[in-house]
Amino acid sequence: MIKLRSAAPFRPGAVTQFRAPKRTRLELVCEALESRQLLSTTATSTPDLSRIEAQQNLEILPLVASGPTGYTPQQIQSAYGINQIKFSGGTVAGNGAGQTIAIVDAYNDPNIQADLTKFDSRFGLSAPPSFKVDNLGASTTNAGWALEESLDVEWAHVVAPEANIVLVEASSASLSSLFSAVSSASKLPGVSVVSMSWGTTEFWGESAYDNLFDTRRAYWR
Repeated sequence: MIKLRSAAPFRPGAVTQFRAPKRTRLELVCEALESRQLLSTTATSTPDLSRIEAQQNLEILPLVASGPTGYTPQQIQSAYGINQIKFSGGTVAGNGAGQTIAIVDAYNDPNIQADLTKFDSRFGLSAPPSFKVDNLGASTTNAGWALEESLDVEWAHVVAPEANIVLVEASSASLSSLFSAVSSASKLPGVSVVSMSWGTTEFWGESAYDNLFDTRRAYWR
């Protein structure tokens, strides 16, 4: 930054009598500014979604008791009033009857059917009218994702005990695989809800995939 400083002060007077000082000394004062960094306006290339992996939304804690811990399905249903939901003037129970929930997760869980059966038996729940697994090429098993699949399937069943459930298993945890699974799930016959519990960090251009999660797409097909 440059400042101009006059050694002779300005003295106002009549316009007709004003004279500039005979000797004016200018001083050049330079002050250093802090460093600046320009942000580039050039768009980066579209990220490779096959290299971005989503993380399941769970925290694994050690068991401190031999039996089940936490709240039972019946306690959750009562606490949130799930078992009191009714439609059509109270004539239709809001238990998911006639609806199909698609749940999107990554990798293959070979024990998911057995886990759901054990869960239902332990808490006195009837099996869902229909439970299917739509495997989209998932050939490996991941312990963390298998736990997530069990959690998602079992508690979707608790919230809507009479709904059909389809577990859609993406081939991997990459966003490209999971986004493909979301698209596939939304097109399954009878599916009215797509549920998922995973996420990743933000990235440039992510808004281009918003339409995958737009519920209006169901009415465009």
